[in-house]
Amino acid sequence: MNYENYIATVSDHLRKPSAKMSTLQLGAYGGVKKLLTILIFFLFYSCTQKSEHEPIFHARIVKEVDANVNEELFKFFANNHFGFINSEGKVVIEAKFNDVLNFTEGLASARVSAKFGYIDYTGEFVIQPKYDFAGYFIEGLAIVYIKGSPAIIDISGEYIVKPHIFQTIDKYSDGIALVTSKGNLYGAINRDGKLVIDTIYRDITRFNSGRAIVTGVNHPNDIRMKEQEKGVIDRKGNMIVKYGQYFDVYQYNDGYAKVEVFNEKYDENYGWSSYEGLIDTNGILMFKTIDNLENVFQNGLIKANIGYNKDIFYNLNGEATLNNLPLIHLGNYSEGYTVNWDMKRYQIYNKNGKLLLPNTFNHADLNGFKNGMMEVEYEEGKWGLIDTTGKFLVECKYNGIHSAGLANNRVFYREMIGDTYQYIWGLLNEKGDTIVPAKFTKVENRGFESDIVYVEQDSLYGYINKDGKYVWKNILDYENQNTIFNLNSSVMLRAYCYVMSSVEDTVGDKYEWVNYPKKITKEVPRKKLGLMVDTTSKSVFAKQYNGYYVYLFNTTGDTVEIEVQDGRLGMVMQVKDEGEWKDVEYMPNSWCGNSYYDVCLLDGENWEIAIPIYDGEKEVEARLRLMIADKYKDGVKLPETFIYSNSFKVKVNPGQFWNKGEYSPHGIMNPYFD
Repeated sequence: MNYENYIATVSDHLRKPSAKMSTLQLGAYGGVKKLLTILIFFLFYSCTQKSEHEPIFHARIVKEVDANVNEELFKFFANNHFGFINSEGKVVIEAKFNDVLNFTEGLASARVSAKFGYIDYTGEFVIQPKYDFAGYFIEGLAIVYIKGSPAIIDISGEYIVKPHIFQTIDKYSDGIALVTSKGNLYGAINRDGKLVIDTIYRDITRFNSGRAIVTGVNHPNDIRMKEQEKGVIDRKGNMIVKYGQYFDVYQYNDGYAKVEVFNEKYDENYGWSSYEGLIDTNGILMFKTIDNLENVFQNGLIKANIGYNKDIFYNLNGEATLNNLPLIHLGNYSEGYTVNWDMKRYQIYNKNGKLLLPNTFNHADLNGFKNGMMEVEYEEGKWGLIDTTGKFLVECKYNGIHSAGLANNRVFYREMIGDTYQYIWGLLNEKGDTIVPAKFTKVENRGFESDIVYVEQDSLYGYINKDGKYVWKNILDYENQNTIFNLNSSVMLRAYCYVMSSVEDTVGDKYEWVNYPKKITKEVPRKKLGLMVDTTSKSVFAKQYNGYYVYLFNTTGDTVEIEVQDGRLGMVMQVKDEGEWKDVEYMPNSWCGNSYYDVCLLDGENWEIAIPIYDGEKEVEARLRLMIADKYKDGVKLPETFIYSNSFKVKVNPGQFWNKGEYSPHGIMNPYFD
């Protein structure tokens, strides 16, 4: 399926390098450790956000145009299969595929049974299904996978790069794709599949402004060492900035990169680097400063923090600008303006320090203007939209404005349902007139860029036109709510089991949407912390799929503490393949220390958890593995503690053994690496 973790929210594209793939992602409940206050509970909960009201499968729909057909096609899902409709809602390709990607360059990746191939606009396979996964065609090339090994094919299906040559292949950029060898060293290939940069680096960033940052294999871990193997290469692999020229080099953008500059001698406070600076594509230092530079160069300016929590901008000559504004913080500099703010007040200035509007806002988007628009809050809970001339495109009277802004003369606005922190969306025209009152539980991330846009409305989902009328909707599933299926997956699911400590063991009220422990009613072993999968009674997984009930029970006679990540148990499904147990689900890694904490399960209690019944090509024996604790002592990692469930049968597809996909963190509220 096209989901970024199938569970309860539809999210961004999941992808292996160059093989973008929408998947369903279960956002995370936050958690609360024993005796923490309800305030901290909400802090944890805010990290990842989960909605119980978002159906499965209905991922962000991206329009794709085939130049020959001159028609936009949009994915739809019915009867547990995918097809395509046009902008009038007419079915062009029947729903007959287990999984599809959108059309690019006249072809779409599609899966029947366990294998992917490519279909044309008639819905027929022109490249036969034989891949574990197949990505988008971009400039005549696509990345495909066989047993987890990447390869590149052209539009006729011929191999440009065969499988089992490289460990990974990244997407092409300016005719170059990064690759890694079997030894996990980085290099790059051209469009013919030939190495143009040998696999000799420990790391290479993607090229930007014709430059990439490389890290040598002997890069020291001790930051007191002066010789740091960070350098810059061009697209031919020529070394533009040699190792040791700068202490560190950051990603280029707009032709410039931030660097850390060596001190002439070691400094007890700053080590080898107390200066930061900006270099051009030739590695020439434009200026250096003791201030902290941000690695975002925009329209000739780079932001810096000058101490006392005060932000300014530097130009290419190292001259400070916007350093005398009344407030202390600055947002990004975008489309000629930046936001000046101090937590309570927000003002908008151009680079000469002139106010765009006399208004002082309660809040403004710190990312700045996007496509000539910015969201602003004039008074508490009243949001609107302004342009770069200071004109209000949408009056400040709505609970929120969709981040896509005004597109195709339409903009979505938001209303909160009571005090639940759950929202519904309505549709406005360019004058701010209401086209559709707020009723949609989800709308497409891109807003109304196309003639139709994907929306969800409780259990109903489909596409609406600019008049707010449905051109297609999921009537079949809407009228047959009891029709559910086994989950036929193309990817590994992220761990999806969210729990909270017993109410008796926490501070605060009981929330209906939280999975609290219950008193044990099943016959379970005594004096044990255990996992039991009950295959005799079916549950519903993620509101839409057949599942089994799992009982994590405690009969030890004492309270048990179990480590979780933002409320997510470290529990994944494993299957036996070729004589060994292999994961078909995974735990994401988080950089946020607050993500990890313990929850308590009292003696005599259990959590009831739904897991999916998978439906795929190969029937295998399965079990659940739960990590109880990941502990350290004196800085040394101790062996993890695991428990395992009873075994049961599932059916899986090849991609479930390896295809986690590439994941991009979305900031502090989504602190995951994968």
